[in-house]
Amino acid sequence: MEQYALITGATSGLGLAYAKWFAGEGYHLIITGRRKEVIERRADEIRNTYGCKVIVILADLAEETGVSELLNQLEGKAIDVLVNNAGFGLCTEFADTDAADIKRLIYLQTTAVARITHHVLGGDEKRREGEDH
Repeated sequence: MEQYALITGATSGLGLAYAKWFAGEGYHLIITGRRKEVIERRADEIRNTYGCKVIVILADLAEETGVSELLNQLEGKAIDVLVNNAGFGLCTEFADTDAADIKRLIYLQTTAVARITHHVLGGDEKRREGEDH
C-alpha cells in the first residue's frame, strides 16, 4: 500500500529536509508552498532523486482561503504522515510590526495547524474504508 506524507512549507529549510527524508524512506509526498516556481522545482528535484510521486498544492496557509483550498484538494486522500511546517518570520521589532502581519502569523501557527490536523485525523476513517490517494 502506498504511503503519503503531507508536508506544509516544503520549499526550503526543514520542510524541504522532511520532504527529502520521507521520500528517501519510500513515502510519496503531498507538498505545499506559496511560491509556484520554487515548489515545482523542489517537486521535480525530489521526483528525479527518489522516484516517488509528488503532488504539489500551491497555497498560502496564512490565509483562510489558502487553508480551505488545501483542504479541498486533500479531500478523499489518505494521509499517513503530517508535518505541519509552514511558517514565516517577521524581521522587525514587534512594536513596529504591522498588525496584519501579526494576524497572518497567528492564523498560520494556530488556526491553520488545527484545521489541517483535524482534516487529516478525520482521514483515518477513509483509510479504513479503503479510499486511496
